[in-house]
Amino acid sequence: LKVHKLVSRSAREHLRGGRLGRARHPSSRPARHGPPPLTKAPLGGRLWRPRCRRHWRCSNSRKPVEAKRGRTRTSAGDVSQAVGMGESPGGGGFAQGTWLGRIGDTYNMLWKMVIRPPRDLYSPEELGPAKFRLGKRVYERRDLQLHSSRGTLECSHFVPAKSPEAKRPCVVYLHGNCSSRLEAFDALPVLLPRDLTVFCLDLSGSGRSDAEYISLGYHEEKDLRVVLQHLRTLESVSAIGFWG
Repeated sequence: LKVHKLVSRSAREHLRGGRLGRARHPSSRPARHGPPPLTKAPLGGRLWRPRCRRHWRCSNSRKPVEAKRGRTRTSAGDVSQAVGMGESPGGGGFAQGTWLGRIGDTYNMLWKMVIRPPRDLYSPEELGPAKFRLGKRVYERRDLQLHSSRGTLECSHFVPAKSPEAKRPCVVYLHGNCSSRLEAFDALPVLLPRDLTVFCLDLSGSGRSDAEYISLGYHEEKDLRVVLQHLRTLESVSAIGFWG
């Protein structure tokens, strides 16, 4: 009976040890549930998972596993790199700085699309000759500069070459957000033959005028007031109208 108990005890210990002919590692402890424990490696900030409990010291194929719980050591280089990337030094997945930066970039892009549309830049040569013929009559373009609260306004006044000082009505052409005074050239064949003069300008923030952004009418109204003050000082202008 004593011999039977000794044999059964040795058989149970042999079965607990795993495969036949291989003894248990003295440093391992049997566990009923869960994977092998995470073992802290000499490198800071990463943990190494052994292949099994009995070979955690002699394993040569260790793979890095990110720590899911517990505190890890973080070096100064890791902190500086995380701060440079907009992440928090404490980890915790994606930092709020990254997402806030993306939201801020999207917001800046949207409002710049409204107040800074593509600017219609052109060269002075694109205005054409100072004198030109339209039908049987000759007209001339007088370029001038006016000053508003946001800077210099580039303007042009189209008048008949014959008796330009005679009193005539004047039409002020106002271009769109993404345009310039070149847009007024399409209206010249309609207005000039009717014995009208045409005044066009690059509103502030558009064309060759000063200012960086447009204001969708706020500062453009002030530009129009500057133009009206200039036209009212001219004796050749009898009435003023608007197109645009």
